[in-house]
Amino acid sequence: MWRGKVSQGNRRPAGLTTAALLGASLAAGALCTREAFVLGRVGCGLSRLTGRAGPRYALHSSSYRGVSWHDAKQQWQAHIADPVTKEPVSLGLFPTEREAAKAYDCSMLALKGSSLSEPTNFPAESYQPEDIATQSKSMRDYYRPRPSSRFYGVYQTRGSDKWKAEIEMNGEKQFINFFDDEVEAAKAADNAVRGTGADKATQLEILNFREDSDYFDDDWEEERVPRGASSRFLGVSYHQPSGRFLAKIGRRNLGLFDEEDEAARAFDEAALAKGRATNFKPSEK
Repeated sequence: MWRGKVSQGNRRPAGLTTAALLGASLAAGALCTREAFVLGRVGCGLSRLTGRAGPRYALHSSSYRGVSWHDAKQQWQAHIADPVTKEPVSLGLFPTEREAAKAYDCSMLALKGSSLSEPTNFPAESYQPEDIATQSKSMRDYYRPRPSSRFYGVYQTRGSDKWKAEIEMNGEKQFINFFDDEVEAAKAADNAVRGTGADKATQLEILNFREDSDYFDDDWEEERVPRGASSRFLGVSYHQPSGRFLAKIGRRNLGLFDEEDEAARAFDEAALAKGRATNFKPSEK
């Protein structure tokens, strides 16, 4: 049988069996993992236990408030806690740890001003007003009022548990008030819409809770036609080539009608099926 020549460097030390070598290797690995866990200096085994490599985590921990290391981007990130939800709000990524710390300070000063009770990383008096204003501007998108998913004229601002009622008609905004309840804010917005004196079709389209008096009735001919429209009703326009009234919902034509109110009722039937506003009060079944 052919036997390959074993080099001196690969020769097994005399007296050591395969089992002994395997046991020594496992013991060394265990020691390495223990050292990595305790000292954070050896990068073997720790990533399986904590998800982080030992040396990188040890080198990139920060002593500054609101600052941490972003592994994926290899940069420092600053973040604050939302005053209401306590969820972290990212302030962005920064090339240096100090820049991230200063961004945190300016954000906290912009949010709370003189009422800030938490300590900052650097003295608050070391920041210029323009530094705080710049950070406040960058946070504006996050704290911009978010429209309610259910109601017109209702908003909620991050950092507040109140609901803001505000409407906009003809390019002009009207602030109403803050409310503890979203529905209360929606009803206040409705009352403000009614108070604008806007035409009935416009009001019907945006009201959250429609009352009997909001709908067209038998005296519908007394209602004015909205500016730029050819009919006083939702979903109705005058079809000049035929001299009749066209009912339409979305891109779907519902037909031509001799009478304006007939076209309005055809629109209502289609709108009701889609859960949309109608011109006349829906009949109770």
